[in-house]
Amino acid sequence: MKCFNHDDRDAVGICKSCGKGVCRECAVDMGKGLACRDRCEMDASNVIALIDQNIQFSPVGKNVMGNMRKNTYVQASFLLVAGVIFLLTGMASGRLAEFPGLLGMVFLIYGGYMLWRGLRLPKQTQEQTRRSRLSATNRHSLNTDVE
Repeated sequence: MKCFNHDDRDAVGICKSCGKGVCRECAVDMGKGLACRDRCEMDASNVIALIDQNIQFSPVGKNVMGNMRKNTYVQASFLLVAGVIFLLTGMASGRLAEFPGLLGMVFLIYGGYMLWRGLRLPKQTQEQTRRSRLSATNRHSLNTDVE
């Protein structure tokens, strides 16, 4: 790959911001990537800061995804119970094919789908849960120290 600005020079890397090849003369080392000198330095530093922020918050995302399975079971349970109640109401009134009975069937079908979806989600081990909570607690204590 050649430098974007100098056709006769080989590129030593790619700018973190614009993705163009840069030679030694055009490149600025940003510590965690290269940037085009006098053009992309601010943008590249913003990209690097964003990546660092995402890495810092990745345990929070894992904790949210771990709770997703439990939350899906709660939703499915609610829908299944509501479906049974509406279905029984429709049957008791003798009008199963009208609104309460149909609504009950819809709730039962959707509740069954949510239950199936919850079963397909990956299980979070107790160790992963403990690590996620520990990192969230550490991050919270760091944020309160700064304030």
